[in-house]
Amino acid sequence: MASDIERSVSIARQLDDLFGEEGRCPRPPSQGRGSNTIALAQLSRDIVEYWDSLYEPLQNRIKEIFITRFEGEKLVQVSLF
Repeated sequence: MASDIERSVSIARQLDDLFGEEGRCPRPPSQGRGSNTIALAQLSRDIVEYWDSLYEPLQNRIKEIFITRFEGEKLVQVSLF
């Protein structure tokens, strides 16, 4: 079972791969990685699943990139549009 630190690091790496360290627009896919669609879908699922265990600075970065939808205190969806 992954720790909170490992989950946060994994999601931060996925964000960096897709958007760059400072970016808000998806970068072109890396060579050999194929479409960003699958990577973005996986990242979105991971964010929703592990939201409560992510560190606040990472949550804030996610909120800068994605539209976040909550039901009460629970994050239920992230999207770019």
